[in-house]
Amino acid sequence: MEDLEVWITNVDTIEIPSIDSFLDKNEEKILNCLKNEQSRHLFIKSRFFLKNILKKYLHLPIEKIQIHYSKYAKPSIYPPLQFNLSHSKSYITCVVSPFYKVGIDIEFMKDIDALEMGKLIFSQEEWKIFSNLKRGDQKSYFFHTWTCKEAFLKGIGIGLHYPLNKITIEDFAIKNGNHSIKKWQLVPFALDSEYKSIIAVKNFGESFNLKKYNV
Repeated sequence: MEDLEVWITNVDTIEIPSIDSFLDKNEEKILNCLKNEQSRHLFIKSRFFLKNILKKYLHLPIEKIQIHYSKYAKPSIYPPLQFNLSHSKSYITCVVSPFYKVGIDIEFMKDIDALEMGKLIFSQEEWKIFSNLKRGDQKSYFFHTWTCKEAFLKGIGIGLHYPLNKITIEDFAIKNGNHSIKKWQLVPFALDSEYKSIIAVKNFGESFNLKKYNV
């Protein structure tokens, strides 16, 4: 396989068999905690998609694939294979690597109050840039910044449990305070013009090969 492989699917194309055939007991507990029907539906489809991708690498039937979660909900499996999952509106995506720690995030650029939301996630440097943008460019900047930060935090394994305004995104570079985080790269990939889509990969600045599959 390549250094990184990204799998993309449309939610509506996933046909689900009986959930008894692929959800383990821990996943059933998670499902039962979800009260919103749409959230339950998306959880089932995303787990089915993920396990169908992982079985290609692990050579196991999906009912034998057990996904474990850290206290911050970062998924992992044994034997070790680095992967991460993201979904937003119509798409589910999964990134897989045999070598590198990875995170992925996609976001549908829905209409939001970017000014108010930006107050929650922007560092001081980002806020200055945002404030000087034309109104029509502010939404794109907000979602670029959000997606980069979430992909990175998912990659390091803490998700949104770290204050987003403590991290600064400069194009596709990451800073924590005045320190550049050079061990990680942020890599955009093509998905849809209405989405922002980013992979975070811990590869210490090395070059790597990326392959994308639409399924």
